[in-house]
Amino acid sequence: MKTRHVLPIVVAGTMALAGCFFEEDDPKKSSVRVIHASSDAPPVDVRLGRDREIEGLDYKEGVLFTPNVGSSQMSINADLPGSQRETILTSTYSFRQDRKYDFFVVGNVSNESIKPIVLTDDLETEAGDQTRVRVVHLSPDAQAAARNVDVYLSDADDELDEWLAAGPNFRMGYEDVEGPVLVSAGRYRVRVTLAGTATVVFESGPLSFLSGDDLLIAAVDNTAVDNVAGSGSQSPISLLVADGPEVNEVYDINQRSGVRVVHVARINESISAFVDGELTIASVPFGKTGPSSERNAYATVPPGTQDVAINDSTGEISIAMVNPIVGEGKTIIAYDFKDSKGQIKSLVVNDLVRSVSTQASLRIFHGSRVAALAGPVNIYLLPEDQTSVSGAVPILRDVPFGTESGYLAVEQENYNLFIRDADGNVRIGPVRVGLRDGGVYTFVATDSAAGDRTLLFQLDDNTDPLP
Repeated sequence: MKTRHVLPIVVAGTMALAGCFFEEDDPKKSSVRVIHASSDAPPVDVRLGRDREIEGLDYKEGVLFTPNVGSSQMSINADLPGSQRETILTSTYSFRQDRKYDFFVVGNVSNESIKPIVLTDDLETEAGDQTRVRVVHLSPDAQAAARNVDVYLSDADDELDEWLAAGPNFRMGYEDVEGPVLVSAGRYRVRVTLAGTATVVFESGPLSFLSGDDLLIAAVDNTAVDNVAGSGSQSPISLLVADGPEVNEVYDINQRSGVRVVHVARINESISAFVDGELTIASVPFGKTGPSSERNAYATVPPGTQDVAINDSTGEISIAMVNPIVGEGKTIIAYDFKDSKGQIKSLVVNDLVRSVSTQASLRIFHGSRVAALAGPVNIYLLPEDQTSVSGAVPILRDVPFGTESGYLAVEQENYNLFIRDADGNVRIGPVRVGLRDGGVYTFVATDSAAGDRTLLFQLDDNTDPLP
C-alpha cells in the first residue's frame, strides 16, 4: 500500500505587492527573505526568475537575496524522494525598493495545511540606535495547545512579579504578526504564556538586542530531542530570530541535549557509558541500545563538549567526544573487536528526530568485519517481491567499513534489504522491512560476538511491514 501526501499549489498566477516603482535613477534592488517554517515538510528549493537561488533549504533555515525591483517569478518546490518535486508556491511578484518581503513556508504537510505566507515591511520605522522588532506566530503545535498566547519582552533580570505586572507586549493567535516596535538596546528575555494566564510555555535565556538590529522573531514548532532539565515538559515552540541573512534558533531555557549508546562490539558482556566521569547509561547488553532504541529516547546531557567513556568489566574500552548543540541527539555506536590495547571502536553520529511527512528517513551503518573482508559492501533496498540482488542497483555502493550513510529520503513502501560483500556473497537479506512516511529508521550491520556471521539491528521507528 502506498500513500502519498500532496503538497498543493497554494498560490498560482500573478500577485502585485502594493506600491509603485521608483524612477530610473533610483536604486533598483529589493530585499526578499525566504524561511522554511513547516515542521514536517521536506527541504525546499527556491527559484527567483530563471536562476535557482538555493537548493535544499531545510526546516528553520532561511535565505536572503536582493532581486531587481520590478516583476519576478518566485517558486518554492519541495524535494521528495528520488527526483520527485511538488510545488508549494509559484507566482509573479512586483518587488519595490522601499519594501522588505519575508516569505514563510508554514503549516503542516500531514493535514495539507502547508502554504506560503508573505510579510511586507514598509520600513517606515527605522531602528536608529534602538532595536527594531517584529513578531510572528507560526507554530501549529502551540496553537493546538492554546488558541492564543501572550508574549512578554522584559529585562533579562526581571522577576516573575515584575514582568507579569508589566503585562504582555503582544497577544497573538496563529499567523498573527505584531510590530515593528522599537526597544532600547540591551539584554532581554522572551516569555510566552497561555493567553491571560501566568502559565509559561516558553522562556528564553538572556538575549542581547544591539543598536540598529532589525529582528524578525518567529515562533515555530519545537522539533528538538525531548530532553529538558528537571521534571518539566518540553516547550512546544522554539524561536527563529532572523536579522538580515542570518537565522538563529533560540530554545527554551530548560532545553537540553541527548545521548544514547549502541552496543554492537564483539564482546560477550554489557557495556556502560560515563559522560564526563559520571555514569549516565548502565548495563547495555550486546545488540541493544541504552537507554532505548526508540526514536527520541536519550539520556539527558547538557549541550557542549563532553567525553563519553565506554566501559566493560575490565574498565574503559573506548572514548568518544560528543559536542551536542542545544536540542541535538547523538548516538555512539560501539563496534568491532578489542585491539591489542583492549580498545574497541566507536563512532558518533548526529540523529534526526523530526518526522518528515513526505518520506521515510533511512540511515545505515556498516560495522561488519565479516562482510568487509573482501572490501567495501553494496547495500540494496529492493521491492518486496524482489528476493534476489542479481542485476539490481544498490541504494548504497562501495560502502567502507565503519561508516554510516547519513539519512536517505525513501518512498513509503515494503522493501527487502540486502547487504552483499565485494565477492558477491549476500551477508544480510532478504530482510523485509516496512518504511513509512514520517518514519525515521537506523540499521546497524555488525558481527556476532563470535565473529562468524553478519547481524543486522534496527533502531528508531518500527519496521513492521505495511498492510
